[in-house]
Order: sequence, then C-alpha cells, then structure tokens
Amino acid sequence: MQETVHGYEIKRSVVFDDDRGYALAENPNAVEPFVTWALYVDENGHRSYEWGHYFSTLDRATQDYMNRITEYHQKNGVTEKDAYRYYSTQRPVDIGTFPKTENGPVRFENFAKRESVEQGRFEAWGYLVYDAPLTKQQTDAYELRPAPLNPDAAAPENKLQSYTVTFTETLKMEVVVAANDPIEAEEIANENWINEEYVLDASHFVEADFEARPTVMEAEKGVQMEEKITVLLVQPMLPPQVAEIDNTLKAMQQAVGGDIEAVYPFDDGVTLICNEEGKLMGLQPCRGLFDSEGHLQDILVGNFFLCGEDGENFASLSPAQIETYTAKFAQPEDFVFKNGRIVPVPMQAAPQAEAPPPFKRRHKKNKPPKKRGGDAR
Repeated sequence: MQETVHGYEIKRSVVFDDDRGYALAENPNAVEPFVTWALYVDENGHRSYEWGHYFSTLDRATQDYMNRITEYHQKNGVTEKDAYRYYSTQRPVDIGTFPKTENGPVRFENFAKRESVEQGRFEAWGYLVYDAPLTKQQTDAYELRPAPLNPDAAAPENKLQSYTVTFTETLKMEVVVAANDPIEAEEIANENWINEEYVLDASHFVEADFEARPTVMEAEKGVQMEEKITVLLVQPMLPPQVAEIDNTLKAMQQAVGGDIEAVYPFDDGVTLICNEEGKLMGLQPCRGLFDSEGHLQDILVGNFFLCGEDGENFASLSPAQIETYTAKFAQPEDFVFKNGRIVPVPMQAAPQAEAPPPFKRRHKKNKPPKKRGGDAR
C-alpha cells in the first residue's frame, strides 16, 4: 500500500545513503495535484516530509523531482541506496540510448571515458538511476547492465566451492648461435640447452599465467561441468562451423578475440558468446540479430559462437540445436545504410581454407625437467 501524506499519495521516492532523499506525490482533488518533497528517514525507519514544491502538471513536478535529486547528489556526493542503477556498457548515455519509463531515469551520469566499475567486474561509459526496476527486455534492448547490488538482485549464496588452479611460469633467455638457417639455429640451441650450457633461473622470469576451474560442481546439481564443449562458431564472411573448445574462460576469449559477453536472445537454452568490445574495436560485421517479425535488432561483429546451458555453466549444443542455428546463421551478411535505416545485404560465403599441415622440426628433443632449489635454478 502506498504511503499517503497530507492527502497526497507517494508515487516515487529516492533515499540516499545519508538517509535523506526526495519524493513525488499526487492528490487528484487538490488545486495543485502534484508535489515534490524533501524527506528524512529517522533511526526507526520513519519518514518525515518537508519543503514541498507544488505543481499543476505532472511533467513539471517530474522535472523538479529529477532536478532536486541530481543537485543533492552533486552537492553532497551521496549515492541512492534504494534505487536501481543500470550501467551503459557499450556507449555513453545519450538521447535514444535508454528507456524512458514512469519511474525514470531520475538522473544519469557519464564518465570521462569507459571505466572499470563495481570493483572491476566490468567496464561502462556511465550509468542511469531509476526508481523501479527495468524489465529484462528493456535492459537487453538498450544493452544496459544492472548493478549487482540493486534491490531486486538475488542475494548471493554464502557458499564456497573447490577450485583447481593451474599456473604456468614463463622463463626467457636469448642466446646467439652460428647456423645456416633458423631451423638449424633452433636445433643447436636446443642441444646446448639439453647439455646444460644454458641454465634459466629466477632472473629470466617473464610472467606467470593462472587459470582456475571448479574442482567439483554444486552438490544439488549432481552433474560435472564438461571439460570440452561442442559449439557453433560463426565468423564474418564464412559459413558456420561446428567446433570443440575447452570449457574455460581463456579458450572462449581466444575464440572471440577478446573479453567475452554472454547474451540470451533465444528462448531454447542457447547462449550467444561474443566479443564484449567488438564494436568499439571496429571488428568486421558478421551477422544480424532479428526479432520474430524479421526486424533488425542488433549487428553482431567479429567472431561469435553459440553454446548450450547447464544450470550456471556453459554446455555443448545438441545435434538439433546445431542444425537449427547452422541454418539460421548460414548466410554471411554485410550492412548498409539505406533510406534512413540499416539493412542487411546477403553475401557469398568465402570457401573454407584447408588447415595447413602441422609444422615439424627435424629432430627437436625434450629435456627432462630439473629440480629447482630455493634459488629457482
């Protein structure tokens, strides 16, 4: 039930982390039916309202409500604690880049550049604040990402999971040898290394690479995550390819050429993984995403792949899903601006290049590993 103050029903409100905020209320029977109030929340959670601004139209009251919120935030550097924040991850906030609803946005803010937000979880150009949550359709349509601590976010489970971490150290040394060609030079260096003429120690350390993956899955699921998954890889100007990749973040990043973004435009359990910054990187257009009526909704750029879902994990596509999406993305596309809108142009698929034979050195040997002491020798 909505709170009523002096005959006015509170329609919208925002409270900052200093327990002060603003509200917009309506009384259809009043001479001036709309009002914005400053509010204060006491230690018992009771709200007091003061400093009312009264208006005859909703538009003027809404603008005043937004102005008061923005000015208070800028003056005091406070953050809304009961509002809904959505980050614009693909572009700065501007006209046409966000949904306008009866609940906002009450304000928005652009950063000077694309910045890391939410303790480094992802990057964004800015954010918008709403009184009430947006729908998934709205966030997907405008490529907005909800803040993890929004009031409607699911509470995180306080449960630890076992992970296996693989780390690889890279040591590097440069030597000079006399040889007739590069292959012979490598063979000479390899023989010298086997004969311990070269010893790499801690002074040759370059980097260490770490990769973590769950050791055991959540008990209630009762299934083990697939180590490799069968996916459908789609590349610009090429027909789709069935591929098998490691079910790891690193392998997925390699497949799309950068940080991954998972999107869910389909309702049959198929996930689309693309390059999160593909458009900013200027990657080549690949395929269009269309709604049920055939209207272009988005343009996918660079490589992307489709995979299945298994709870919270990615999984292999089924044979039926492979058949469906091979047909769906069979036709390579380019895009042109025509009659004031972007339209897809079917293109001829380039022939698949045959993989070159694996390169083999003539007789390279593997040296058995040495035990390393405290000096990393």
